[in-house]
Amino acid sequence: MNLVFIVAGAKEVTRADKFFDFFDKIDPITTFVVAIINLYLVYIVFRFTQKMSQSKLSLSPEVDLKNDVEKYSNAKVEAATMFEYREEGFPIKDKYTYEKIESLYIRVKNRGDLPSTKINIEMKLNIYKTKITGASTNAAGREILHHERELHEVRDSNIMIDYMGADEEQLYGIVGLYGQVREVELVLIGIRSNGHTYFKGNPSDPTVLYHYTYPYLKGAWDNEDGGKSVYGHIDAVVEDAKKRREYASKFQKENAYYAAMERERAEAQAEFEQEEEERRQREEARFRGEVE
Repeated sequence: MNLVFIVAGAKEVTRADKFFDFFDKIDPITTFVVAIINLYLVYIVFRFTQKMSQSKLSLSPEVDLKNDVEKYSNAKVEAATMFEYREEGFPIKDKYTYEKIESLYIRVKNRGDLPSTKINIEMKLNIYKTKITGASTNAAGREILHHERELHEVRDSNIMIDYMGADEEQLYGIVGLYGQVREVELVLIGIRSNGHTYFKGNPSDPTVLYHYTYPYLKGAWDNEDGGKSVYGHIDAVVEDAKKRREYASKFQKENAYYAAMERERAEAQAEFEQEEEERRQREEARFRGEVE
């Protein structure tokens, strides 16, 4: 009986030795892996701390409705653009449409304790026009146009700054809006600075910094023309083109008339100057005769 217990005890000791021998073998590997993980975490924390300490950029849209000359003169124009469309889907300039200008700016601020370098702010302007989807007649017998927005064009609007000091800010002009489009979205695509990416946009869930909508778009159907000028209906576009041709013809005739008047004035002036020169010469001849 005792011999059995001794043999069994010996087996247990052997198993325990193997167990501890196993951990003795993997302990250096575990230590190495843990050390690598710790180094990686330290690196991530260092990069994050460096990133956050060097730059704290903020963007804020500003809209000027008062034609602020000082703001306009102080703004940088590297990212500025302009557009005006004369085609179906865009508002036509007439008595039914809106033309008060709204100047869109972006103010860039560095709120960090250290300067920022090689700043690259990527933005896009999504420009929408109106698509007529149908029409119906109300109880008063008036045609009501059904419409929706349609993406017409996408423009890049990037801001590049080589250096921006701590607690410094700069103002950038983006675009002047005066009712020439249905809608405009200023979308933030990404922000890079000091070799880091601070923001990267998600195309499926875009970050819209500013959204412009044509004033009185919702009530345009109540205008005398049923909103055709605001929606850029083909009838309004054709009528506008006709008016432009008529105006161009009238302008051409007026230019020809004023050109003829200018020629007559120049000819009359030349005749007057010639007569004055002849009179002066006669007076000089008479004066010389009297003196002699």
